[in-house]
Amino acid sequence: MPVVIQRSRLKTSLALAGVVLFLVAGWFLIRSEDPTGVLIGWVGIVVFGLFGVAGVAMILRRGPGLVVDDVGFTDASSVVAMGRVPWSDVVNVWEWKASSTTNIVVTVRDPEAYVARLRGPARWAARANVGMVGSPVALASTGLRISSGDLFELLSSRLSAYQERHPVGPDGDVGGRR
Repeated sequence: MPVVIQRSRLKTSLALAGVVLFLVAGWFLIRSEDPTGVLIGWVGIVVFGLFGVAGVAMILRRGPGLVVDDVGFTDASSVVAMGRVPWSDVVNVWEWKASSTTNIVVTVRDPEAYVARLRGPARWAARANVGMVGSPVALASTGLRISSGDLFELLSSRLSAYQERHPVGPDGDVGGRR
């Protein structure tokens, strides 16, 4: 039976409030007479402006953020969402902690195939994920109505159940994957 996880407009709105604070701070830095402050202010406004646009896009997006079922999951949780990921492509699921945020990394067999699905800034972000964690599929519970611990448990248990039903063959293929 599929597990449907809705997006959290509250969490996304709170993140947008933080973005606004950084934009205001950037504006004040630009108004300073210090050339370093002006440079930092402009960089901050560009970066957090992009985060703001992405946050607004996520608030306006309709439908669930993540659907997990027996054959894989469909990720629509962020602007770097991967779409459908079958369990047969998944090697493992693990937690990656960066600062105060925990992301759930889903290591896939062919990361470049998943990067190729995306365009523009989403592709750049996916490539950065591959460089940092070895996979383009990194899920954050920030925009979802689930905690990162519960998200990790859900994905881990569904992957384990799939692997029990489809054991790895002698050639390393999972469950007859072609």
